[in-house]
Parts: sequence; C-alpha cells; structure tokens
Amino acid sequence: MTRGCQNTRVSTLHQTTESVQIYFNTVSGALLAGMEAKRKRLPATPTDAPRNDSDVAKGIAAMCEDCEPCELRPRAFFVAWSGVITLAWQGFPPVLAGLKRRIAETFPALPPEKPGSKWPKTTLGCLKEGARLTPDQLRKLTQLCDSFFISLPAAERELSPLATTPNCEPVDSLSVVLFQCRSLERVLSEHEVRLGGQTRNRDRPAKDETTIVDAVIEESWVENLERYWPLVARDGGREGHYRDVNFGATLVARLKRLPAAVAQFRLAVDYALNGMYVWFDDDSLHVTLRGLVDPP
Repeated sequence: MTRGCQNTRVSTLHQTTESVQIYFNTVSGALLAGMEAKRKRLPATPTDAPRNDSDVAKGIAAMCEDCEPCELRPRAFFVAWSGVITLAWQGFPPVLAGLKRRIAETFPALPPEKPGSKWPKTTLGCLKEGARLTPDQLRKLTQLCDSFFISLPAAERELSPLATTPNCEPVDSLSVVLFQCRSLERVLSEHEVRLGGQTRNRDRPAKDETTIVDAVIEESWVENLERYWPLVARDGGREGHYRDVNFGATLVARLKRLPAAVAQFRLAVDYALNGMYVWFDDDSLHVTLRGLVDPP
C-alpha cells in the first residue's frame, strides 16, 4: 500500500471517529437534559420535519422513561446465518414493542430498521476467522440447541410487584450506546435510562411477535437442515465482523441476569466442536431494539 493510500485511510478513520463522537456528545447531553426536564416535557408527536440529534435524543429518553419495567422470555438457542449462535427470545414484550413503534412513528428520519432488530435475540458468539460448519457439525449443534431448552413456569406465580418470572430476563433500563465494535465489547460512551414505574409488566409477547420468532426458529429445525445449511455456511459474521472497529449508535437492553443455561451451553458447544467458536463477554450481551446511527 502506498503512503498516499495509508494517509487517506487514516484521515477517513479520523473523520469518521470525530463525526460520530460529535453526534454522540450531542445525544449524551440531550439525554441528560431530557431526563432533567421529564416533568415538563410535552408528548412527542410524529412529524416528517427535519429534527436535530438533540430532539431525537430527548424524545427517545422521554419515551424510555414512560415505559414500565418488563421482562424477556427465552425461546431457544439458535444457529443463525453464517453460523452465529444466538439466544432467541419469544418476542418483544408489549412494553418494548410499543416503544419501538413509537420511535419509528415519531422519528421517521432515523435509518431504516435492520432485519436483525425486528425480532429479539442476543448474539452469544460466532465462528473464528476461517472456520465453517459442515452439515454434520450443524446437525450436532442444532441438537445441542434443542437439548438446552430453557423451561418456564407452567402456571403464573404470585410474585412481588418488581419480581421477574423465573428464568426470564428483567428489563429495568435501556441504554443508548455509542459503540466502537458491533459486539458492544468496546464502547465510547453509554447512557442508561431507567424505566419508570414500581410494578413489572409481565405481559407475554403478542401473537404477531411470537409468529416472527417461531418462523425464524422453524427454518433451522433438524428436518430443514439440508435447505438451511447453505445459509449457515455463508461467509461473513465471523469474529472480525463483531470485534473490528466499527462506530455507530444503538438502543439496547443490556442483559443483567443471564440464564444459567447459557454458561452450560457454551461449554457443551466448545466440547462438541473443539473450540471453533469465540464467545462475547458477558458484560456486552444485549438485545437490540433498533439502531440509531449505522456504522459507516
């Protein structure tokens, strides 16, 4: 590579970093201002008129604070395209599904929502660079996913107002994150917004939410693996995709209490596939509600 090309790449990276940091400085200040003024704010209203980043940040912060604490219900461990391993949730609970709709309606100038955040999942790990699953390895991994099913109580239990249903993930806050890599293992800044209310909403996901997740999971059932394997064997989605430098901003629910089955599942995968996978740090695990600034 010539010195001119090197200088161009360095300059481009510097400009990208600087522009994203300027954006997030605005977002950060606006989030704090929005929380300070939450008692005085007016309801956000949809508009196609241009809004600056401060307006967007204040509006999203206000919407988050208006939400009740809720919970995510686990659905299944799942092998996604390119061999990425995820924990799928049953669907966005009504509180979060409603928040997502309000954000989309109120701020239509945001980047279009990506397919990956239209159903709730947590990316746990990915294949190492150069690794690719064979059909037999995919079958073995799919069977492991099925064997680590996370059970939920068959009947509703009497719980204290803020308690979480056993084996579910509490959502008590949402975070606006300026990330330095897609796995969120490196972040430049993060603002956590506490959800309002003293009672947890334990309502289950609506039928349209569960239908989306069920359709995705069904695609990878053992009886469908012959058709599904080419998608799993695709390039991309390896360690570099998640851990290389990529700047952006996103709204996420951080996982604060991992199901015990996650650690056991990772050990079983490592034993069965001889260390083909890398696992993301527990502190980085999350569910994406939607992207706010896409990586350049």
